[in-house]
Amino acid sequence: RLARGGRRLGILTPGQDFHFNTDQPVSEVAIHSTLWGDVYVVFAGAEDNGAATFEMYYNPLISWLWFGGLMILLGGVVIFNPHWEPAYFRAIAPAGAGTPAG
Repeated sequence: RLARGGRRLGILTPGQDFHFNTDQPVSEVAIHSTLWGDVYVVFAGAEDNGAATFEMYYNPLISWLWFGGLMILLGGVVIFNPHWEPAYFRAIAPAGAGTPAG
């Protein structure tokens, strides 16, 4: 159970699975993502006495990295689109513009 300040945030269930035709366990990671960070919980192993060991990692602001990457991608699509040009390039100068007043 994942909680902050007594408030329940979710239930994370990491574990180990055996894939088809393998004798070696593969860890399954439990992830809880929010706008402010990601919590990763990994089942590290079990002791002979039945105790389990878990590793927990907190990575702050991961969602903002994804958002920034999408903004860079969107900017590249806009800037390299040959059919897009800013409105100030399409403005037509009024007659007589560019001649000195006098």
